[in-house]
Amino acid sequence: MRLVSEGFVEATPQRRYCVARPSARRVHEAFELRLLTESYALPSAVNSARQAPARWVRLLDRSKELLKRGVEGKDDAVRATMLDEALHKAIVASARNNRLLQVWQRERDVTSMAYALSTRQAFGLDDHVALLSAIIGGDGQSARTTLAKHLREASRNMTVEEQAPYDTRRGGQE
Repeated sequence: MRLVSEGFVEATPQRRYCVARPSARRVHEAFELRLLTESYALPSAVNSARQAPARWVRLLDRSKELLKRGVEGKDDAVRATMLDEALHKAIVASARNNRLLQVWQRERDVTSMAYALSTRQAFGLDDHVALLSAIIGGDGQSARTTLAKHLREASRNMTVEEQAPYDTRRGGQE
């Protein structure tokens, strides 16, 4: 079972499977690895924005629109989450390194799980606007600083409550 081996699902003694809650340490490590992979890819993202800015400008416009309107309700939260993934994935994908993208995706899965189980909801749209503006403007140093601030703040905000695992067979906690 790949999900068990990667720590996303736990097998219980009663032969059930439950969604595993990542530890605070695992979440912190995932954010550190994301910072490494995304920082490595930032020069490629800046170069990509210089050569083909339309994709990056669309991400910036969508971020500004959502920031201006505010995140209210489930639909906006889903949009913000999808926008967050699109931005960070675009940064890593710009490096054109499939292994790097795989490492990033695995760690993104951990941080997404922590986010889904978190008691806080912070989207960092203002950081996205600043990050995209720096990338489009060719300011790699500002982009790196903003990215580090953004991911470290997200790591601090992920509070996974310690409670019983979610039982997928019974639709609730054990």
